[in-house]
Amino acid sequence: MQILRVPLQEIEVPTYRQRKEIEGEALGSLMQSIETHGLLQPIVVRLQGGKTTLFAGERRLSALQNMEVL
Repeated sequence: MQILRVPLQEIEVPTYRQRKEIEGEALGSLMQSIETHGLLQPIVVRLQGGKTTLFAGERRLSALQNMEVL
């Protein structure tokens, strides 16, 4: 396992893993928590075939993207 810093815009979410909907209230709460406490759990990605693919943390990724933390 390696710890890397990857720009959020480079992370691809596989179509089979995408949530149909992320609840607005839950997402807002998560964004507020990240703003207050920082990102407590990492977004886990897998490097495959030159692509950075999301493995775990789709809600955290979505919250950060909505916060425009690129």
